[in-house]
Amino acid sequence: MERNPQLVPSQKGKPLLSFRGYLYQRHDFNRDRTEIYWRCRERKICNAAMITNSNLDNIRDGTDKHLHSADEAAYVRPNASKVVYTYHCSSIDFRYMNGLGRSQNGTHCRYCRSEKETLAHILGACLHGELLRNSRHHKIRSLLASALRRKNYQVEEEVHGLSTNGSTRRNDIIAIPTRSTSGFIIDPTVRMEMYENQPAEVHQEKCDIYDPAIPYYKEKYHLTSIEVIGLLMGLEGPSQKDSRIFVRSLV
Repeated sequence: MERNPQLVPSQKGKPLLSFRGYLYQRHDFNRDRTEIYWRCRERKICNAAMITNSNLDNIRDGTDKHLHSADEAAYVRPNASKVVYTYHCSSIDFRYMNGLGRSQNGTHCRYCRSEKETLAHILGACLHGELLRNSRHHKIRSLLASALRRKNYQVEEEVHGLSTNGSTRRNDIIAIPTRSTSGFIIDPTVRMEMYENQPAEVHQEKCDIYDPAIPYYKEKYHLTSIEVIGLLMGLEGPSQKDSRIFVRSLV
């Protein structure tokens, strides 16, 4: 039996905490994210839980409250092959996990078969995860809109517009400061960070999409100027320094 808790992969490649023969799933963090709350993997029948810090070396153990026997699969054997996790209190670094559990029939995505199965493909392109990506995008949009409203911006979401060539546009957020004739078009994009210039490219991509519709929005909202802000939301939030400053200014 291991003396210290260890992170082991589930069958789906997600991290589980193994300790004294029991497996735990991460449940939540405390307010300042210095402690991690874990609950028994068999939570449908068991209410046992434990708390660790981010380094997994400060433990408040609840194994005496389990309503079932220890799971032999939870023991980490010295000779067993291991996947080493880099665990952060705010996130898990999965970048080294490309191909973990990949099909043995080739390197193409096991679901859509369109390209090589990498983490970037799974998080940003695979049709199998499209609903989850859309859900994350909508949550991010709602959080940004709520934060802007708390700052007394006039905010509208999913705003229809027309470009100068007559094609339609639908941007995520239009935000107008109180008693101002200037506004913002804010459009977050959920993708995995891949290279240094990617945030700037995403911003330019959004400018290319919405700049032709600025005259329409100016007339609709009686504004003199509108700035387009394209936000790349990666694995750990906004990926560009200016974007991080903008988002933090709303908190």
